[in-house]
Amino acid sequence: MYIKKEQEKRRLLDRKLQQQMQKEEKLAKTWEKEILDDWDNLKSTARVRELWTEGIPKRIRSIVWYRAVGNKSVVTKDLFNIMAERGRKLSELLHKH
Repeated sequence: MYIKKEQEKRRLLDRKLQQQMQKEEKLAKTWEKEILDDWDNLKSTARVRELWTEGIPKRIRSIVWYRAVGNKSVVTKDLFNIMAERGRKLSELLHKH
């Protein structure tokens, strides 16, 4: 009985994960096909605000954020990686104490 319940929980979790992945893929395609190509004209529209609230799929998140926020500090990939590593080290130190 316990095993059957656990198997059913796993099936439900797998189904939910699959649905989430499908939703994220659909959203990514919407961003790519409808929004990103015409970003300057669409960035302030209700449709884009609606898509923001649905969440930005991981595979295009960096593109959308870069277009929305920009890089006024001119942070290079190397500088970002250096600062990220410093942050990880600091976080490790803080968690040790």
